[in-house]
Amino acid sequence: MDDFYRKVTKGRFYRFGEKLSELMTLSLLWFVFCLPVITFVPSCAALYYSTRKRKYNRSGALSKDFMHSFKSNIKQGIVINLIYLIYTAITAANIFIGYYGIGDIKLPSFYFPLSLLLILPLMFSFPFVIPCLARYDNTTKNMFINGFTLSTLYFGKSILVCLTMLVTLAVLVVFPPSLLFLPALSADFITGSLEKAFVYTENKMKSRSEQDQSEDEEDTPSDNKTSTEV
Repeated sequence: MDDFYRKVTKGRFYRFGEKLSELMTLSLLWFVFCLPVITFVPSCAALYYSTRKRKYNRSGALSKDFMHSFKSNIKQGIVINLIYLIYTAITAANIFIGYYGIGDIKLPSFYFPLSLLLILPLMFSFPFVIPCLARYDNTTKNMFINGFTLSTLYFGKSILVCLTMLVTLAVLVVFPPSLLFLPALSADFITGSLEKAFVYTENKMKSRSEQDQSEDEEDTPSDNKTSTEV
């Protein structure tokens, strides 16, 4: 009986079912906790955290990991969420006014292209701000600074994350049943891409810190005095 159970649990069909159940669990949790809208950011951070745990450390229950991250980041996540919502509303209003004008008043032709530039801060911060919230304890100000810095350093990955999110959103709208697995599947792809950037950056910072420390030790004068015979 034990041999039969081991064979079943090691089979491809069982592993596929296990993978599918994990995707469904995380996707549904993400959707439920996104419903209030202002909890979108902490919900995404919890999804990233849970996906990262499942990807690199399979111990622990997914639902517990998700709730742990959500509860830990909900206050700061809501603040970040509100900042993004306000900024997105201002950006959308500027783009609308730039394109259609204000009533019968037509704005200068250069206003619309300039209004599109307001999208750049979103592209250069959002892809990394949520993963930073999921991974680190930091101030909200530093979350944005670090997110902007990492998005600039890894511009290709930032574009990839934005495209993945847009495609995911489009598929969810066109085919709602994909909600059962697509959010977690997209998070799995994004996590695999961004974690390489985080690991590389952390190793580089650690190496630089050790180098600076060794240089400081070399520059520090020794306490041992040498005697000189006259």
